[in-house]
Amino acid sequence: MILITGADGFIGNSLSSYLIKKNYSILKAVRKIKNFDNTIQIDISKKEDIESSCNNIDTIIHLAGLNREQCNRNEKEAIKINSIGTKDLFKQAIKEKIKTFVLFSTIHVYGKELVGEIKEDDITLPYDNYAKSNLMAEQYCMKLAKNSQTKLIILR
Repeated sequence: MILITGADGFIGNSLSSYLIKKNYSILKAVRKIKNFDNTIQIDISKKEDIESSCNNIDTIIHLAGLNREQCNRNEKEAIKINSIGTKDLFKQAIKEKIKTFVLFSTIHVYGKELVGEIKEDDITLPYDNYAKSNLMAEQYCMKLAKNSQTKLIILR
């Protein structure tokens, strides 16, 4: 079973539809339940929500988080949701022995003016709360992944 956090967002909704058409078994995790099949409500800042969402899951595709505008309005919330919430979800994935954790981040961890070819080992220059909170989440997860069996994939 694949857990998709942020399944009601643009990418999450499209990805969920695609995976269902390909006959994958998915569980959608959203902030507010709408009329979706196979959906749970999750607040990424609440450990009890995270713990209850990871049962019988093989893969997590983590798309949930605050957007740029929300992050730039409230740095504390950006860190709480995008950074700490992601770290807590990944810790639970490790605890539950989930095979794969796919973290969707942002290319803006490399800076504001993105020109030319960008490589994953280029220097990071996050310029706002959104980019900083995403980079912090990546760093937390990479550190935890070193001593775990859960495969971490970060997409920017």
